[in-house]
Amino acid sequence: MGTLGHVAIAILVTLGNLFPIPGSNGIVQVLNPSVLFRPDFVLPAPNTEVIATAIETTPAQRINLGVIPNTPAVNPNTLNYYGAAADFRAYGRELSRNGEIIQQDQQNFDWFLTKTGDNYLADPVQVELGETIAQNADFAAVQAWPLPDGDELSLWHRRQPKVEVKPSQINTELPQLAKVDLPASAPPGHPVPITYHWQGSGDRLSEGIVLLTWENTANPDQVWFHDHAIGLGELLPTDNGQGVEVIERTAMAPQADLPPGDYRLKGQWLDPSTMTAQPLPLPEIILNLDADAPALPAPPLDFVSQLYHLAQNLRQGITGLEPVFAQVDRINLYDPRHDYLRQGDASWTCRLSHNPVDALSLTYGQVLARVLQENPPQAIAALQSLVTLDPQNPYAHAYLAFVYLYDWQGYQGEQALNPLWPWPRIMRKSMVSRRSPSSCREKFGPLGKQCKILACSIS
Repeated sequence: MGTLGHVAIAILVTLGNLFPIPGSNGIVQVLNPSVLFRPDFVLPAPNTEVIATAIETTPAQRINLGVIPNTPAVNPNTLNYYGAAADFRAYGRELSRNGEIIQQDQQNFDWFLTKTGDNYLADPVQVELGETIAQNADFAAVQAWPLPDGDELSLWHRRQPKVEVKPSQINTELPQLAKVDLPASAPPGHPVPITYHWQGSGDRLSEGIVLLTWENTANPDQVWFHDHAIGLGELLPTDNGQGVEVIERTAMAPQADLPPGDYRLKGQWLDPSTMTAQPLPLPEIILNLDADAPALPAPPLDFVSQLYHLAQNLRQGITGLEPVFAQVDRINLYDPRHDYLRQGDASWTCRLSHNPVDALSLTYGQVLARVLQENPPQAIAALQSLVTLDPQNPYAHAYLAFVYLYDWQGYQGEQALNPLWPWPRIMRKSMVSRRSPSSCREKFGPLGKQCKILACSIS
């Protein structure tokens, strides 16, 4: 059989797997058994009811549903479709097939869908997690639906989700921080559990970002940030701007090198549409950093904080990039709209416009947020600031050159490497002599191999 015949069979099997073409079942099963995967019109499933029930349970929030079954009738893609049909108020996502990573998934999803009996293409670790959730006191069964084959589909919701929205009599344009739950003291370098209780107009709260600064009472240059959108990107606008209370159960991470002492919470309210910020009146809230204080159990950091801390790894080059993109892949699953990138970019851009105390760290965060948003012009602008702030770090120049190349600006990419002279020119010459990567590293240090790759692209 020639190449054309193989291509024709491959197309036939692919189409037969995806679509119910009359008479194709037998051929597909013979050529590719157990891979038939398409909508099942014989055994309908309550996909619409699942999405409607979740929306009815938390009507003021977007829903991200961890879907464990992976059958032709009930699977992550199908649930995601029905969520999109409901004005994109819900999303269906497939969990990891890695035994360690799926434990992280369990911490970051507040909604799960499980099924008894055969879960078809679901991985055993996914099925095991579903069985664990059914026995986990942290989750409550919202509703169950019997299926025609005798199995049961169950919708679960975390009893204390990371975001909770309640009606409120407070309907102010500027959000009010009614209460903060946090420990009296905590050690630096460890996540600190914290719960914010915000009140105000639902429309206004869903639009803005709070810029929160924990400032040392003895030295205002010693700070950490906890910027984020109220509701952590889940909050929907309310009808007629009615008042709501938004409870955020999250964590923050003071840097390990912060000195002990009292830190006071200060805040601003940022309107991302105009990039204007105004002071946010806050009650007196103090946290004492004490190296001897016990580290308390904490939920995962909010996604903006995770992005900020991950961005600091960019200073290390290739070694630092690997954990960055591994974790970003998971965050993108937990925030299906990737709204944390917008929040971080707007927050740090606003801070950088007011001469902050730690401009370099904020700029690394801004760079990563813009690169992940695939916005070359804005990423280039941030990287140009970065090489000014961190001129001795060769990786900053290499990142700028790479983004120029990504944006088809080869000449500018070459110019971006000029501060590293004579390395780029020597590297091009070394390519002619076909020097091995190991000898490049020995001669030019850890940037040797990276410079060789970039120089090859530019040449």
